[in-house]
Amino acid sequence: MAKTNSPLSEKLTRLTILDTKNIQTLSPSKGIFSIFSAFPEYDRGNRLYEMGRYESAIPYYEDAVKIKPDWAIGWLKLADTLYKLQKYEQAVEAYKICLSLKPNTPQAWNSYGVILSNLKQHEEAIACFDKGIKINPNNYELWFNKAIILTELEQYLPAIYCYKEALKIQPMKGEIWYAQGQALLNLQKYPEALAAYDCAVKLQPNNYYIWFNRGLALFQTQRYAEAVISYDHAIELQPENYLAWFNLGIAQSQLHKYHNAVSSFNKAIKLNPDDYETWYYKGLALKHHWKEGGIACFDKAINFNSNVAKIWISRGYVLLDLFKYSEALESFNQAITINSHYPEAWLGRGKTWMALGKYNEALIAYGHAISIEPDFLEAWNCRGEVLEKLQNYDQALAAYDKVIKMSFQQGVSFAKVGLQRGAALVKLKRYAEAIAAYDLVIGKQPDNFDAWLNRGLNLEKLASYEEAVFSYNQAISIWPSNYQAWSQLALMLEKLERYEEAIIIYDQIVSLRPSNYQIWFQRGLILERLGYIQDAVISYNIVLEIKPDYYKAIERKKGLKLPS
Repeated sequence: MAKTNSPLSEKLTRLTILDTKNIQTLSPSKGIFSIFSAFPEYDRGNRLYEMGRYESAIPYYEDAVKIKPDWAIGWLKLADTLYKLQKYEQAVEAYKICLSLKPNTPQAWNSYGVILSNLKQHEEAIACFDKGIKINPNNYELWFNKAIILTELEQYLPAIYCYKEALKIQPMKGEIWYAQGQALLNLQKYPEALAAYDCAVKLQPNNYYIWFNRGLALFQTQRYAEAVISYDHAIELQPENYLAWFNLGIAQSQLHKYHNAVSSFNKAIKLNPDDYETWYYKGLALKHHWKEGGIACFDKAINFNSNVAKIWISRGYVLLDLFKYSEALESFNQAITINSHYPEAWLGRGKTWMALGKYNEALIAYGHAISIEPDFLEAWNCRGEVLEKLQNYDQALAAYDKVIKMSFQQGVSFAKVGLQRGAALVKLKRYAEAIAAYDLVIGKQPDNFDAWLNRGLNLEKLASYEEAVFSYNQAISIWPSNYQAWSQLALMLEKLERYEEAIIIYDQIVSLRPSNYQIWFQRGLILERLGYIQDAVISYNIVLEIKPDYYKAIERKKGLKLPS
């Protein structure tokens, strides 16, 4: 769901290899005193190197090694300078000469390994780092660079070992903690990756990539609120990076903050308007408060990429909610044409046939879904429903029992399984057991909105209204803009004759759905009971503005006498 983002690797430059064939014929000064002739050239090269004038330094280092061709440090400095200029192949030759003269130089092995890695000669690079480590196991750069190559080769476990060795020597390097976090993230060891990113971000608080990937680790551990904070930090550092906006929107959606998510996706679209995934996820967020807008986003995504089955499936379900059955069926059929192995597409097709009263066709579609995914609990539940419609009650009960049996086998630690088990128990009118199923889900996932909502609905059936109020309040705390949760809470407060509280809830509901005339009507009834006649009349007037022929509101208004 969330997208990854990592720094780009450096491009390589291929140049002519340094000519060393005639190195012994360059007429150097003979004997040990040649160092005195070579040193002034070497010193001038060093001054230019320190000033960052690498091109200018090269001739002086070349003169130094011409004068004294057995001077290892001269070759090392020449190689380092060629590396700075990205003249990798020439640098390789210089490092080879340096190491042939003085093989016990760990820094030369390290630099040689880095060059080889830039030339994509990974195995040879690792061999260089290993030789350097053998000479000096306390050089953190050797461990770190070896780990980087192992990570590139997707050998994450040995890479992590090397990162740990580097951190034992140098624990104050944020880039090592970050790289270790990346390797752990690739192994899906999210808590350990997060711990590494936390260390990295303390050392490098202005590093965009650390905040971004920390957000990924938090997201994968379902710590969505903290992921939002991490992505916010990333965006502060790189406000024009669309991936950060995209992932922020995904995390906000998980928190049911759909308005915020839509805003984030809009930012991502502004930066990268042709990304079909952003349009798709914007549609998923937007459908919760504007279904037609969600459809428009899905259509936009399809314009960019029409061969993604999940977009057609999501489009179909929203059309189903809008009672546009023919269009929904077309969407599900299109998804099946793209990939007939999506059980969700067959499920949606079955639900559409069910809504159209085509029960046999629905049964066939559910059968396809189950054949693809035999433990697809929702499909089994739907199969039970359609069998009831076909008056095959024994088979319907068998389908519901199948859900309950499979949910025990799979374990209720998975929220979806627990929810489907509860739904099956409801079909069998075993409400107390359904509540127990939802309680098990809540025990594992206290922020599961669906579990709290369905718990409340079943408590209603058992006339446990006070407990239902508690459940709905919990659901609302998770998803504050959910219309159904607020509506059920208002009904429970009415049942409990807590009318003053009910009015407050209805005020909240009409702020969410100001054009829902039935809510305005219900609000008027409660105001009547409380003796607020003038306010009740105002509510009925709003009802009649929305639906002028609503007979109930006309009659209620006629029967009221305003105080003089």
